[in-house]
Amino acid sequence: MAPLGTTTTDTYALSMSFDAGKGGHDGFANLGVLAAKDAKGKWVKAVDLNAAGGVQRFVVGPWQPQDTLGTYGVDPATNTAWAVVNYNGSFAVDRGTDLVWKH
Repeated sequence: MAPLGTTTTDTYALSMSFDAGKGGHDGFANLGVLAAKDAKGKWVKAVDLNAAGGVQRFVVGPWQPQDTLGTYGVDPATNTAWAVVNYNGSFAVDRGTDLVWKH
């Protein structure tokens, strides 16, 4: 998705499903956010690694076409976590307290 020699891509929304019956954080049941591995191999919010631009905004609900770079969320109705990003990477749904609920 990125031109040869770069990791920056066009802006796109990435969505991943998760098993709501496992894990979770107090107060948010079993929800999670989309995470990505940073250069040191640590899992961080996917939107933390966006190339310049965008404003981080968390949403409970489905992705909408008007969501801009930096918007991320979780849709409990479909058990999906999603984020609007602009890079290639390794992604997963993270529900750990150190990552998910510090936004």
